[in-house]
Amino acid sequence: MKEILAAPGGPRKSLPPVRNYNFRIQEKYRFEQPYIFGDTVNIEHEEVLGLIQRVCSTGNPMDFSHDTRNVVIIGHSFYFDQKLFASNNINLPELDILDTCLLAQNLFKDKIGSDRPEDFQLKSLLQHFKIQGDHFHVAGNDSNFTLKLLLVLVVMSSQDQTISEEQQATVSAVIEIAYAPWPPFSWKSKREQDLELTAEVQNNKLALKAEHLDPLGDDDSSDIIMDIFGEQY
Repeated sequence: MKEILAAPGGPRKSLPPVRNYNFRIQEKYRFEQPYIFGDTVNIEHEEVLGLIQRVCSTGNPMDFSHDTRNVVIIGHSFYFDQKLFASNNINLPELDILDTCLLAQNLFKDKIGSDRPEDFQLKSLLQHFKIQGDHFHVAGNDSNFTLKLLLVLVVMSSQDQTISEEQQATVSAVIEIAYAPWPPFSWKSKREQDLELTAEVQNNKLALKAEHLDPLGDDDSSDIIMDIFGEQY
């Protein structure tokens, strides 16, 4: 990437948009952080392998075509992800991997002035380079932040290169992507949503009782609520 920015002719003028996805395997309720950049897609366990294969082949988890492209995996401390894949008997194809943790350690260890592992965590590096980040450990969020960190690392490592005005415009566009504000989002935890629904069901039940039209009965109400939410509290 450093060579691309400094090469004659430079990279393309128009940069592709950043598109994020967040997938969650269907499971029993657990509290989680919000996904900032869109809606979470629920999938089943048996869909995971096919999804990963599509990403590695087309670069897009929603692309069901047979058109392939060159895909590069970008991760932060990706070694742990590889262990997770291996423990679930998922073999990734031979793809180039850019690990932003290793890149930061190799390129900016002296500037950061530390060799402590915690200073090279994703959150710490985002703070160091003043990239907005929050609600970590949600895959869709972390992937967005990791890509933005990579863009900043590339630009910072290319500061000693002489580039043309056209290439500088590309650098400016890259920086704009890296420091872009979050889209507006409204989030309530699933627990909050379910409690609101529970309150609505209870209010309706009280209204029915007031009119002596309660077909549920006290003994069955909790089971009905459990059926509505698909989970037991």
